[in-house]
Amino acid sequence: GRLAIEYHVDTCAAHVADILDRLSHPSLVSCFDTANALRTGDDPVDAARILEPWVLMLHLKDVEPLDRQQSLVSGPCAAPHGDSGVPIERVLDVLAAPIAAGAPVCVELGQLPRGADERAMVGASLAWLRGRALTPR
Repeated sequence: GRLAIEYHVDTCAAHVADILDRLSHPSLVSCFDTANALRTGDDPVDAARILEPWVLMLHLKDVEPLDRQQSLVSGPCAAPHGDSGVPIERVLDVLAAPIAAGAPVCVELGQLPRGADERAMVGASLAWLRGRALTPR
C-alpha cells in the first residue's frame, strides 16, 4: 500500500516535498490537488513541478479566480474545468509523466456556486478532459 499526502490550507508544496524527500520512502507519495495549491498561495503550476516526482494521483479542480472568492475557509467555488482560476492545461503538461504512468486524474468540484447544476458541471468537466485525451477515474 501507499500513503498519498494531500495538502490543504495548512502547508505548501515545498514543505510537502521536503517531508517526502527527507523520509524518502517508496510508499509515501503525493495526491496533488490543483485548487488546494491555489488556496495555500502556491502557484499551481510551480507546486505541480515541485511535487511531480511523488505524484501518485491528481485531484483536478478548477475554481473561480481568487479575487471573486468570498471565503477560502470552506473552499473556493467550483468553476468549469479549463475555464477559470487554475491553469489546468499547464498543470497537466507538468504532470504528463505521472499521468502517462497511470496516475488517476479525478474530477473534483469544490464548493458549488449558488444555483449550480452539479451533474452538468461534472459532465462538462469530463467532456473537457476527454477532449484532451484524458479519461478521469
